[in-house]
Amino acid sequence: MNYLLIVDDSPVDAQLARGILEKTFHERIKFASNGWEALEQIEEQLPLAVITDLQMPVLDGLQLTERIHQRFPTVPVILMTGHGSEEIAAEALDRGAVDFVPKSMLVSELSRAVENVLAMNGGAPRDHLLNTCLRCEELQLELENDVSLIAPLVSLLRATTRHMKLVGETRSLRFAKAISEAIHNAMFHGNLELTADEWDAVRRSPSVTEIVQQRLQDSHYSQRRVFVTTRISSLEGQITVRDDGPGFDTGSLPNIAVNPSQLVSSERRGIVLIQAFTDEVRFNNRGNEVVLVKHHEPPAKPA
Repeated sequence: MNYLLIVDDSPVDAQLARGILEKTFHERIKFASNGWEALEQIEEQLPLAVITDLQMPVLDGLQLTERIHQRFPTVPVILMTGHGSEEIAAEALDRGAVDFVPKSMLVSELSRAVENVLAMNGGAPRDHLLNTCLRCEELQLELENDVSLIAPLVSLLRATTRHMKLVGETRSLRFAKAISEAIHNAMFHGNLELTADEWDAVRRSPSVTEIVQQRLQDSHYSQRRVFVTTRISSLEGQITVRDDGPGFDTGSLPNIAVNPSQLVSSERRGIVLIQAFTDEVRFNNRGNEVVLVKHHEPPAKPA
């Protein structure tokens, strides 16, 4: 039976996470109070995703993330971060986690984070014989401002990175997460010009909010498009995302390498994840186009 695994030494926090997830997901939810218990359960049956706290006794969230990445690379890990754990969270992203949610934002962000990861973990099957023939795949897409288009596109691109053996299972999911964040930013920040507060409201709501409906009915915004160009080979994946919006000042971007605390406080969490999960990020001068580059990385060997 498919299940989600919550790992937290605090029963109160674990039940809070469970209550949030049960409102959205019908899968069984299981618990572990530390990393060793979590690994025992994962060895018995792989979960759809692991949602883990960082600060735990015996085997903490950072160590757990690294072991899951090495031994069970198909299992995505989402971090629950507390205040003061930003540097450890940044390291966990580097070691294999695919997303993070500050504990102060669990109610508004946790279900969305899990939902996005599960959506990207799919991918349309392709004939095995064709896989052996494929050397490079290029796509050019013009997207309306319809959020339902993002998940299937990102899932397709993730499947392509796996077919090409560009990166291993976990890294392909992390690259897919970066692509998803870039397209979301282009639609909502770029084309619809939502402010940080308006974007937060959209992220909290499972349905389209009033401000989005208003923008989509206004021809000034609704006629704008998101243009996605992709080129993926066994050596490099390059994804270009451009919107029709006015752009922004790229000099104001957060940088977790310089200031890990922005993992929690930054209004541009999407940019933080894009930085963490790609090898190169390039913006044009106007700030309405971003190029994400991922170089070939061999899959991690099991421990």
